[in-house]
Amino acid sequence: MTTDDKARTGPGPAGFGPAVAHHAWRLSGRIVAGVGQLLLWILTGVGTLLRPLAVRLGARLNGGAGRGPGAPPGQTAPLPRWINTWREVVEAWYFAPLTGLALTIAALAELAPRVDSPISLAGGFAVAATFPLVWRRENLRAVAAVVLSAVAASLLTGQILLVTTSFAALYTLYALGRRLPRQSTGVLAVGSVAALGVVYLATGTLDDIPWPAPIVAVLAAIGLGDARRVVESAGRTEAEAAERTNETLTRLTAVQREQAVMRERARIARELHDVVAHSVSMIAVQAETAPYTMDDLSPEARASYTEIAKTARDALVEMRRLLSVLRADATPEPEAANSPQPRLDRLPDLIEQHRGAAATSTSPCTAIRAPCPRRWSCRRTGSSRRR
Repeated sequence: MTTDDKARTGPGPAGFGPAVAHHAWRLSGRIVAGVGQLLLWILTGVGTLLRPLAVRLGARLNGGAGRGPGAPPGQTAPLPRWINTWREVVEAWYFAPLTGLALTIAALAELAPRVDSPISLAGGFAVAATFPLVWRRENLRAVAAVVLSAVAASLLTGQILLVTTSFAALYTLYALGRRLPRQSTGVLAVGSVAALGVVYLATGTLDDIPWPAPIVAVLAAIGLGDARRVVESAGRTEAEAAERTNETLTRLTAVQREQAVMRERARIARELHDVVAHSVSMIAVQAETAPYTMDDLSPEARASYTEIAKTARDALVEMRRLLSVLRADATPEPEAANSPQPRLDRLPDLIEQHRGAAATSTSPCTAIRAPCPRRWSCRRTGSSRRR
């Protein structure tokens, strides 16, 4: 049999059971999500209808537009104070133990008029279904296993159904739906509905309650927990996205500031280069050429001119170092070692500048460009030299 024949005929008898279980499992998850979404839609519609009243009440509680003109300006709005206080109490470590103990006491108080003594099988089931909620924050799955098992055993043994134990079971299902992933939530829903079916078929404990009511309550509790998990996950995702956006904007701002600083440093370096470096280079050139353009110089004057040229060259080296520090973003050029000294093609300009310094010079020049060192000749009136 080919693959196409298997696809047309479907799974064999051996794989039919797992396939049905898999589809039932996925369908249960979708049913739970659908019930939770339906409840959210209903709550959203009710909220939309009650929005005008909620706006007025919220404005009054928040100290907004609902306050009268004669209200004291420094009066604190009551609602934010209540909300902050409630959040602090809920987040405190003692909230779960106190609520668990209160629920246990309420279960025993509800059971007391119906039995002769609280120390009985019904009392044990009531305590087992409520007291473990004291540790629900630290060990939710273990607590849920104890609570749900105690409630199921109480129903299977024909004990009295209490409101407090029913609330404990529904709250546990809600907490599990809020904590577990979607697939595990579907398995939980299927198991809970199956347990209710066993209770209805095996005992008469829930005969007074129509069977759709417990099923809807169980699916609603799990669906609300799953919907709350989705909302919290979306909120965390949005918060993380906003945090990443803020980090990106902060880095971008830092990069822009750094680039602005580098551009300013490059501008300062260019101005220094244009204003100072070429002038110092001209001083060095004039000091070096002075012994060849001026007659009757004493040895002391020649040595002074040589020292001036050397000092100017050293100043140019220091200027290049300063410019390299300022222009940290500039890429080095192949001729950076000779810059800012003028090249041979600018020799006529240098001669004109030299003439402007009260020196007389006649220099017809011929330059030969070659890979080897440059050779040039310069004739001065009455003499000739070669470098």
